[in-house]
Amino acid sequence: MKHYLFVCYANRNRSPRGQKIFQEMLVEAGYKVWNVNALTDADYEVCSAGTNADENGNDMNEELGQRMDVVFALDPSILETLVNDFRVPKRKIINLDVPDIYTSKELEVILTRKLRLHVPKRE
Repeated sequence: MKHYLFVCYANRNRSPRGQKIFQEMLVEAGYKVWNVNALTDADYEVCSAGTNADENGNDMNEELGQRMDVVFALDPSILETLVNDFRVPKRKIINLDVPDIYTSKELEVILTRKLRLHVPKRE
């Protein structure tokens, strides 16, 4: 199973939205995505976290970053925090460069466009 992680500041908007969109794209491409309700063999696990999440979000930690195959940083400051504070190797990180300024609909359009490039092709 390949593990993907979306990280923003608070894990309230951008990273959970990216997680949901990417999961849907993987399913549309014919992959099995792990979730707690379907304990079957899966091709991918996709989750989200925040570098400063409160009690309503999943908090980023070093172990989580090390366990992931790919980490999507939602903007350059998150990328630097992942490398410097959570010791995530830069080679694992993809900077999506999506600042926290968009409405929900704008965010969905931008994330969909950017994430489409990262959905693995079926063989």
